[in-house]
Amino acid sequence: MVNRNYELMFILNPQLAEEARDALLTRVNNYLTEGQGELLRLKPWGMRRLAYPIQKYREGAYYLLYFSMPPKNVREFENSLILLEDILRTLIVRLDEDADIEALTTVEDEIAIESSTPEPAPEAEPEAEETEEATEAPAETVEVEVEVETEEEETETEEESAPEASEITSPTADTEAAEDEA
Repeated sequence: MVNRNYELMFILNPQLAEEARDALLTRVNNYLTEGQGELLRLKPWGMRRLAYPIQKYREGAYYLLYFSMPPKNVREFENSLILLEDILRTLIVRLDEDADIEALTTVEDEIAIESSTPEPAPEAEPEAEETEEATEAPAETVEVEVEVETEEEETETEEESAPEASEITSPTADTEAAEDEA
């Protein structure tokens, strides 16, 4: 049977002692091997604040685990993780078949290193290719005419469009005129 690659994110109880945490991780690995799975990579993310309380905890110890396993055994593996009391949440995601596990974790490590070191200042000399492209295609400018009415113009147009008081007839005047003709 073909094994597929998966990613497991799980959150542990933040009050676990280091020995209990190690024992729980060994237990997760045992469940993985029982399901004919293979541990590819385990990466601890450390303590993080939860978006909302889970079992009255505001923080949790996050772990990211990459593994391969036959698809029929994944549900049983997930159910065995859910039954462990010290695991607050789990999420298993199937990775693409062409996903490279080493590349996924290496990129994360590089991002963490880059964010902690300042970037060097860019050089002042532009490349020759960029300057040629800039001279070949001149920028187009578009002129747009915009009419803006001032408040004075608005009041003048409103006064022009408003009917004169003599032009306004009341509905009662129209009915009285109709009754007089009859």
